[in-house]
Amino acid sequence: DRRLALPLAPGKRFALGIKNYNHRGRDAGLSNLVVVEIAQPVPAPAALTATAQAKAIRLDWPRVPGAWGYLIFKKTAAAPQFESLGRIQFPPFDDPTFTWETPYTYFVRAYAEVSTGIAESADSPQATLVPKDIFPPSPPAGLRAVVSETSVELSWDLSPEPDTAGYRVYRRESSGKNERLNAALLTAPVYSDKQVRRQQQYIYTVTAVDQNGNESAPGTPFTVTIP
Repeated sequence: DRRLALPLAPGKRFALGIKNYNHRGRDAGLSNLVVVEIAQPVPAPAALTATAQAKAIRLDWPRVPGAWGYLIFKKTAAAPQFESLGRIQFPPFDDPTFTWETPYTYFVRAYAEVSTGIAESADSPQATLVPKDIFPPSPPAGLRAVVSETSVELSWDLSPEPDTAGYRVYRRESSGKNERLNAALLTAPVYSDKQVRRQQQYIYTVTAVDQNGNESAPGTPFTVTIP
């Protein structure tokens, strides 16, 4: 392993080979030749940022003049050696392979292509992030009701998010304020409201709550009239 100083001559090519010598100064001939082309130096990316989103960690940085693309690297406390996540042409880059409350460190390199390969920049500054789940589930969909004189039987579609812990049901009269009907989270997408009055109109909404207590926006309201 040897580093060779080469002149700043973008576009110029060199052919490199190796000879092995024994203690008597004899060699076994020249190795295969490797041709390399000198590239224009590529500046390292600056100001790398890492931001947690609902489904990915987003990396962003200013574009580097003259760069053909960027190489992405990542490490964790469990695997302290940086691993390559691949290459992209332009920032930003989204990494969907992460776990909440786990620290991650990233850096990127810019590169330029030449006829014999790619020339990489130095590393960008590192960006470290411990992603925290502050993102609520999507609002429940498909709210529907079966109405009788003594109850309203509500049901809705299951939330698609795997970390959904349960649901909250809200009700209001046409001129009143929302009131929450269930003290504990509902683990199934059904609710029976038996505290109703005849000839009264009610408007129901449902929210989803995840395992970290993040509550979604209300789903589409459903209006019923008790006969």
